[in-house]
Amino acid sequence: MATLQIRKKSNKVWLHIASDQQDFIISKFYFNADGLEFQIVEQGQSKRNKYTLANISVYDIGGSAEVFSTMTALSLRLESLKYPAFYRDGESILDSFLDLTDTPSTYIGQSGKLVKVKSGEDGLEFGDPSDFNLKVYETGETPIENIDEIEFDGATVTDDGGGKITVTITGGSTPTLQEVLDNNHDLVDGNFFAGTSTGDGNTGIGVIGIGSGSAAGNQGDYVVALSDAAANGNIGTSVNAFGLISAQGNEGNSVNALGALSAFYNLGSHVNALGENSCNGNSGNNVNALGNSPGSDNTYDNVNLFGENAQADENGQTVLSKDGTIMARISTADLTDTRKYTLQDDDGTLALTSDIPPAITIDATPTDGSANAVSSNGVFDALALKADLAIQVTPITLSAASWTLVSGLYEYDYANANITSASIVDVIPSNSTIAIVQSAGILPSTISSTGSVKLYATNLPSADIVVTFNIFN
Repeated sequence: MATLQIRKKSNKVWLHIASDQQDFIISKFYFNADGLEFQIVEQGQSKRNKYTLANISVYDIGGSAEVFSTMTALSLRLESLKYPAFYRDGESILDSFLDLTDTPSTYIGQSGKLVKVKSGEDGLEFGDPSDFNLKVYETGETPIENIDEIEFDGATVTDDGGGKITVTITGGSTPTLQEVLDNNHDLVDGNFFAGTSTGDGNTGIGVIGIGSGSAAGNQGDYVVALSDAAANGNIGTSVNAFGLISAQGNEGNSVNALGALSAFYNLGSHVNALGENSCNGNSGNNVNALGNSPGSDNTYDNVNLFGENAQADENGQTVLSKDGTIMARISTADLTDTRKYTLQDDDGTLALTSDIPPAITIDATPTDGSANAVSSNGVFDALALKADLAIQVTPITLSAASWTLVSGLYEYDYANANITSASIVDVIPSNSTIAIVQSAGILPSTISSTGSVKLYATNLPSADIVVTFNIFN
């Protein structure tokens, strides 16, 4: 008699191992218990084979085989293990947070952790309390509510109520930005200034200024100015100015200035000026400059300037210089009219495609053995030998009465003189009979022999099946 093992792999995955058919995992089904016979019925009423109670064993996760003397005992045990067949209105019975589909599968090792939404925003997971940026106060400690309550040795902090926080040094050591942030996290929502005249006249929001006169007169939002006079008089938005007088008078947006006088009175947007005097007086957009004074007074857009005093002479160039001497200009402009790739000396140029001769001369009339071998007769003759290797036979009706049960599988022999033992035969079912094919469980593998091919099915087809045979020799 056929046996059935029902194995629980997880809360949602159950493996069925049957001796008379292939192993299967399904999620939408129920079962019938008729006397001592057990049968699984899939959603859509497709029925699996029947098994007697004595030949059924149940395995919990990591457990050993359990057998039952009554169908009631088997059903109760499956229900306690949350067998998927026990559904109500299409939804499973959930007894635990772990039974949900978008939550962790176990509590093991999660002691003391908190539940949080995943970074992909598609489920829940456990996280350490440190992930939540929680402020922990000792017993009796009172959280700081107002900026005026912060006290430093040798300094006072005042808040004008309009978003400007002023640190006045009266003696002792200067408080660091981290010291202020550690004492009142609300400062990061507004502005922070430290240094003489820093932030004077600033009207921007989200501004950090550290250094004498940095961000003074600034009008741009989201500005970081770290050095004396950095971003002084800046009106651009999203500006990072790191260096003496960097981005002073800048009007461009999305500017990164690193180095003394970098992006000084820059007018262009989307500018990365990395180096002393880089992009000083620049008015071009989308400029990357690296080195000492590259891009000074540049007026061109979409340029990359690498090296001391590297300068473009048209839009879209990449310029390389060494010790203040232009080594190469590479342009994205049309290459067919003029040579856009030039070297340091006046005579040196890089070759264009038109300067390179062909590797071989192609024969005007291809023949066997000619330089144009792809078009020669030899290749044509070789390809001709490959013709007529595929044969398609359609439509073919496979009679339901011609299937025979052999060793647990149903077999069908289709005869065709074009089939050899080396043939590969593909069977393509017609759309009109695909439901019969699916219910019968037609297997994909076939076995060819001289003059015929053998097909296999898990179940006996309920009606005739219409197919197309593709025979490859």
